[in-house]
Amino acid sequence: IVVSKDSPYNTFEELLAAIKENPGGLTCGLSGSYSGHHITALKLMDAADCEFTLVPYNGSADQIVALQGGHIDFIVGNPGDLTPDAEKYKFLAIADEERGSYLPDTPTLIELGYDVTNSISRGFATPVGVDPAILERLQKGFENIANNPDYLADMAAIGQLADWTHGEDLKSVYAEDSELYKALLEEYATE
Repeated sequence: IVVSKDSPYNTFEELLAAIKENPGGLTCGLSGSYSGHHITALKLMDAADCEFTLVPYNGSADQIVALQGGHIDFIVGNPGDLTPDAEKYKFLAIADEERGSYLPDTPTLIELGYDVTNSISRGFATPVGVDPAILERLQKGFENIANNPDYLADMAAIGQLADWTHGEDLKSVYAEDSELYKALLEEYATE
């Protein structure tokens, strides 16, 4: 949860108080409709029992420009998109289970009393029926990359989280997430 450096809000609690004082009055920029940012914003509204206006953009670059230009009040964004220009922002909270090394002074929403976590994962898929030997080789290769110390250092340097999940486990995670996301989207659907 990020505001511009010129924002009157210095903490998540200050931002949330303003949101609750004026339901629907503050605007939250998203990198797109139905994106991971959108889901995180819906989870936050649900957990904090609050309402703000969601403003979807065509990607994180547009959302960041809108924040810098003062067109929106705050964003739900990727640390990796923001930390290169960290001096332009106030990072109020992160939606992770633990503070990240990239923003060690920024509290998690869990620390602040809101059970909100979310991540945007990327996966690789093969066609159904791919040769099992090829699938195994691909899985081993991606696992080796994901555990490579140089790769992990590069990811940390740009504020990107790196995590490896095996394909079968990832299918389970996606299935669980899908049910949660469906319920949130149905609850907050607009005409």
